Amino acid sequence: MITLAHVSKTFPGPNPVRALDDVSLHVEAGEIYGVVGTSGAGKSTLIRTVNGLERPDSGTVTVNGRDMRALHGEALRVARHDIGMIFQQFNLLSSKTALANVELALITSGFTGDREREAMNMLDRVGLADRAHQYPAQLSGGQKQRVGIARALASKPSVLLSDEATSALDPETTHQILSLLKELNEELNLTVLLITHEMEVVKTICHSAALMRKGNIVEQGKLVDVLAVHGSVLGNELFPLGPLPRSRGNTIIEVTFAGVATNEPFIAQLVRDHDIDASLLGAAIENIGDMQIGRTRLELPGPVELHQHALADLRSKGLIVDVISNREGNDG
Repeated sequence: MITLAHVSKTFPGPNPVRALDDVSLHVEAGEIYGVVGTSGAGKSTLIRTVNGLERPDSGTVTVNGRDMRALHGEALRVARHDIGMIFQQFNLLSSKTALANVELALITSGFTGDREREAMNMLDRVGLADRAHQYPAQLSGGQKQRVGIARALASKPSVLLSDEATSALDPETTHQILSLLKELNEELNLTVLLITHEMEVVKTICHSAALMRKGNIVEQGKLVDVLAVHGSVLGNELFPLGPLPRSRGNTIIEVTFAGVATNEPFIAQLVRDHDIDASLLGAAIENIGDMQIGRTRLELPGPVELHQHALADLRSKGLIVDVISNREGNDG
């Protein structure tokens, strides 16, 4: 649905900024894909290349079979009708009511039917029909963002872009907006590409994610797959277990689990079946989509050589086991 292939973008000036540096990623149809990173990582530039607001210096950006970099004029405007966008600062016209803001989007998308009725339907879809005749100044942040989402849906897009859409909202409102985006994704089969600096957003609704730093994709993939990669930077940031303790001459392992493996009391079984006094050093467990996934850090007494059979037993249960340090305190 959305594919970026070797995309680069430099902003010229006395001190040129390489905002995107050979970036490639793929978002599947119907997927919620999160791009996460700190300010200045290149996230906003990336998402603006998807709807043609920024043109990359090199590489290709394909959305629903269209090469966005090759489009101009009317062809670009038509392509943008299939791409809705919601913004951090809402971008509503303060002089127009919620209803009128959505109607304006219908006008620009070329809608020729009953605009007021259609706009009301959009507002009702996002739970804001009772605020249709209020102005932005009369709305809360979450309500403004719901108007922004209704406006983005006006052209009935297949792709929805979210540019830090929840970063200006309080936690409860953020949860409500994310729940709404998830509903729209499921009910309308919307493909959602969102950028954020909040790992919690990624864990809450994303199927896949990419970590950006200084214009580069450091790591990307489906969340469950990312967690299965030894030393995953994105996995560690999504499920932080904190710093390693000072070496006490023991073996430290990290166990990653997903789905059915979470139903097994593997720590209790480890202690019982292998007579190991395992110490729990940290755990991070979340529900992502329909699956419970997470990581656990354990300390086992003595060197790793004593525990090979126990580690093999854990792996046989579908658990991913990484030896983080052995008796000498070296990486395993």
